[in-house]
Amino acid sequence: MRAYKGLLFPITIIMMELLLITMLITAMTKAQDHHYETKLSELRREVDSTLHIQKDRSKIFYTFLVSDPVLMRLLSESVDADFTQQRLNRELIHKQVTDLYKQMRVYTVRQFHFHTIHAESFLRIHKPKKYGDSLIGVRHSIEQVNKTKKAIHGFEEGRIYNGFRNVYPLSYEGRHIGSVEISFAFEAIQSQLESIFTSNYRFIVSKAVVDEKVFDDMRTDHYISSTLSDDFYFERKLQARTRKHDGKMAPVIAKINGDLKGIIKTELQQYRPFYKIISIDANDYLVRYIPVHNIQGGNVAYIVSYTEDDSPVAMFDYISYFILINLFLLVIFVLAKYLKNNREYEFIQEILDTQDHIVVVTDGNEVKMTNQMFLDFFDVESRGQFLKTARCICDKFLPNDAFFHLGKIAQRETWVKELSKMDETRRIVAMMDQRSHQIRVFSVFIRPLTSIDYDVLTFSDITQISEESRLNAHRAMHDELTGISNRASLNTIIKAEIEDLRKREKSSGILMFDIDHFKHINDTYGHLAGDYVLITLTKEVSKLLRRSNDSFGRWGGEEFMIILPDTYSEKMQLIAEKIRIRIEGIQFSDMGKVTCSFGATLIQDDDTMETLTRRLDGLLYQAKSSGRNTTVTG
Repeated sequence: MRAYKGLLFPITIIMMELLLITMLITAMTKAQDHHYETKLSELRREVDSTLHIQKDRSKIFYTFLVSDPVLMRLLSESVDADFTQQRLNRELIHKQVTDLYKQMRVYTVRQFHFHTIHAESFLRIHKPKKYGDSLIGVRHSIEQVNKTKKAIHGFEEGRIYNGFRNVYPLSYEGRHIGSVEISFAFEAIQSQLESIFTSNYRFIVSKAVVDEKVFDDMRTDHYISSTLSDDFYFERKLQARTRKHDGKMAPVIAKINGDLKGIIKTELQQYRPFYKIISIDANDYLVRYIPVHNIQGGNVAYIVSYTEDDSPVAMFDYISYFILINLFLLVIFVLAKYLKNNREYEFIQEILDTQDHIVVVTDGNEVKMTNQMFLDFFDVESRGQFLKTARCICDKFLPNDAFFHLGKIAQRETWVKELSKMDETRRIVAMMDQRSHQIRVFSVFIRPLTSIDYDVLTFSDITQISEESRLNAHRAMHDELTGISNRASLNTIIKAEIEDLRKREKSSGILMFDIDHFKHINDTYGHLAGDYVLITLTKEVSKLLRRSNDSFGRWGGEEFMIILPDTYSEKMQLIAEKIRIRIEGIQFSDMGKVTCSFGATLIQDDDTMETLTRRLDGLLYQAKSSGRNTTVTG
């Protein structure tokens, strides 16, 4: 009995050690699982944000297309045309959009494709000799757009390429005439991701899907077997680009793929997000896989990310360290109470300081913890120094309507909750970098700590993406030479005026004018002189338009248009004459005076874009026939 009692204490210690080690292993396993699951979620957000940018780009190009009356008329005529007329129209359309496609290629658009109302290929701008094939059963997105008359966005396989599709309906004078696709290859997504984040990316697509849909003569030209799995293809075109970008990582990725091939076969077949940690040349690497589903929800592809593993210290090291500590259990027990809070704080702070983004722990009112990136950005030495000027990071959000700020909510204390309700892609704020004094734009990720009612906020700098999107939108709607609105922008404004006419008591006036004998100016003095006339005229006319809702734009060549909302006929004529006289008074050193002819009209209840522009063209023609330098209204 005594022998058993003598064993009781060491057995208890051993059991406690085993229990503590088991608990530690479980905790570390959960912590690592959570860390890597968060990494998987980060990859999904990175991809989703990039896809959102590409979708916005496609909308800009789509706006160009539908605002081109010549293009839309040719597409409309092709619906009921015979084979000969369709072939002629196809050639005319190809010429009409060639320059636009060159601009699309700059922004990595790969597929630019027009389809008929019967879901047949009418014109592939990227492969103009391939047309007439039925896409029914191959391109679900096109069938649905023709059926619902609504745009569809998502990944989908094709007869030549797979891609991230943006398919839009087309109509002309209220009649559905087909659809158009403006789509991006993974190359565009890969390039955008690698310009912002530190990972390397791959895209693999199911062999079964490609073999079923892609033209036989195109398959070997565009696809090779993936080194990751015999069940997936890799795009040939991406090989050269990935080799150039990967640099020193290229042989590492080749080794990773070779070691993982076969191991991940079952997981790939399940089409679920997963990750693998693999050691190459004594370095650990994190490989993340997120599935790509097509527009119909089918399992078709994966996006793969390769990066060095930045997880906390390996679990084995923690266990060894724990066992060592337990050899000095009595000493540690005495010191633990004193050191516990301080050490936990230092450990958490060390983790926060390793982050490449601004990280803030807050109770919704006051900043509780920060990392080094936060201190650097606001140019302060410590959290205490920051709190002398502001209690909350929300006080630093700049009041810009394009982003979230305190002016958009009723109560300051609820800003984190209000931001949490928003879609993750819309959680955008702007703040001033106190070192460079430049405005930076951030995407905000929120992680609640429910046990202590705090939130961890991560601010990722997306200034470059935001600025690029804004510049693209501006370029799409403004004339390159003069800087005023272009034809696409004017079309949008006029259509809105026509639609809103019945809601207002006053009509809107439209002025169309062009420069008299402009061809003579170009032929005599050269095109640079002609450009100088256009720029000078634009500046002078802009000075005369004082109302914020007046719109001035270049219709094309030497033709301009002014939209005057809520304007009666007499006032419209006065404005036209005022502008005409001001133009006539401009003195050019070589050319002398320049005059313009004006056509002016009010928008009518039954007007369409076509009837309105036809009427303006007629009035302008009358002004020219009347001797020029005059205004004709009607």
